[in-house]
Amino acid sequence: MEDIKSESLQEEGVSLLGDEGSPTSLNQELGNRHDSRGSKRNSLLIVLLAISVVANILLLLPRRQSLGLIHRSKYAGLVNDFELPYAWDSDRSNPNDTERNKLWYEDEEADQGIMAVDNDEAISFGLPNSQPWSWDAKVKSIYITNGHHNLHCLRNIYISIDEHERGVPQSLGRHHILHCLGALYDDIKCNADDTPRYTDKHGRKPGEGQIRKCRDWSKLKAFVNEREGCFKYIKHDKEDIRIIERMKYCSNNSPYLPKIRKYFGFSSDWTPWPYVEQDTYLTKEHPS
Repeated sequence: MEDIKSESLQEEGVSLLGDEGSPTSLNQELGNRHDSRGSKRNSLLIVLLAISVVANILLLLPRRQSLGLIHRSKYAGLVNDFELPYAWDSDRSNPNDTERNKLWYEDEEADQGIMAVDNDEAISFGLPNSQPWSWDAKVKSIYITNGHHNLHCLRNIYISIDEHERGVPQSLGRHHILHCLGALYDDIKCNADDTPRYTDKHGRKPGEGQIRKCRDWSKLKAFVNEREGCFKYIKHDKEDIRIIERMKYCSNNSPYLPKIRKYFGFSSDWTPWPYVEQDTYLTKEHPS
């Protein structure tokens, strides 16, 4: 009898707990409400997150596009932001021989691209190993910027043309001039400048006065000066001259002057500048 009552109570209990308004029913209802609110909350969070992502993309896109237009050179970080017009005629093509020759023959910029680059910096640039720099051979190596090498070649070609026009012997070997022509040709092809030059109705001076965007040469000079190589292209017609003779022209306050004075036997008050033409020089056949 007790078992029957027990079963009856259990059944009754089950029946009671399952009735509407019972604790089980109430818990289920509360759970359903909680799930509904949680679902709505999650949906709202997803919507807000999506809006945030889209907003960030829209904010960053113009910045990425603008940054993409600014291309800096790999080594000196130069930008094409310097405006310069194309010019058919310039001081370098001045018909006055005296004035034109002064610019070409006394051009110091062609000498100024030699750098003494710290070896660690050269590695960070991904540059090939280069010959040691005489005054700090364990730490620095010699490099020359391509732009200055091109100026050097242009100057050599001009000198060769001028000497031919004046009927004097060539001071530079033919192979040197041909090297320069080939180097300039290759550099033009490498840069593949695609700027369309306009033409006037006569087509005589394409691009005259047309503005182009260039790199600021003064910033390249600053980059080179920070890595002073102490080079001056003295006695360009002397192919037997030792390179170290051209590597002694540091600034007058250079910390390397004591080494230079000692090597060449100069007095303690010797300075490279102002430049004084020297009569003798060390040769490759007779090193000191």
